[in-house]
Amino acid sequence: MITTSCKTYKNEFDWYCAHTDEYRLIVDYILRIITRNGIPCGTVLDIGAGGGNLTLPLSKVFDQVVAIEPNPFYISELHKLDTGSIHVINAHWPTTNIKIAVDIALCVHTMYYIDKNQWTKAIMGMLTLLNPGGVVLIVLVSKRIEKYLIGHIEDTHSCVYAEDMENFLALSDLVFTSNMIVSTVRVKTIHDCYRVLRFLSWNSLHKEKVFPNRLRVNQHWPFTVTKECFSLAVPVKIILPRLKKSTS
Repeated sequence: MITTSCKTYKNEFDWYCAHTDEYRLIVDYILRIITRNGIPCGTVLDIGAGGGNLTLPLSKVFDQVVAIEPNPFYISELHKLDTGSIHVINAHWPTTNIKIAVDIALCVHTMYYIDKNQWTKAIMGMLTLLNPGGVVLIVLVSKRIEKYLIGHIEDTHSCVYAEDMENFLALSDLVFTSNMIVSTVRVKTIHDCYRVLRFLSWNSLHKEKVFPNRLRVNQHWPFTVTKECFSLAVPVKIILPRLKKSTS
């Protein structure tokens, strides 16, 4: 069984991150948000920090980044990144109890691994830590990616998508805005194409699942082929939930 706290997951995730431009796009989006909204470059909370794909670049912009990560194989790597502005906590969200004020709270591709009955606690936990004017950003893959996974795996009905979070928030006491970004994964070989789909299918399905051993090539083949590489466009949504303004 592969879980997010094991070394196999870390290896697959690291490999995927090395072939996508998504984290650069997310950093660019955050920088636009803080510039447009006049948010101070004080403290960022990075939930599910992994190997520091966001932690490190944001530590060069913000005074402090608090990185929460449950995978023990990532903790030592995060500590190595620390130049004095990164504080690492080995814990799960939302069960960890931290009391800090933050300007940005990030939850990037982490809500897949939080039970839905804990979503309210997870989101409210982030919102209550915000300084005035601060924002929460939740990033999840869009349901549009189903057109890539259907035909390659059989269990897409179990996936968690950004649209599920939007539906959840629409029924809550929160309001939200969403923005779509499309990242690109570039690989060199057919074998690597399979590896991308294999990771995406597992990552979208469940927090504890065996990586699919077999994928099918058919009319749903999603890669664009050039002489240089195979490219896959991966749609993700950045969701910004916030408390409703009091009318009293």
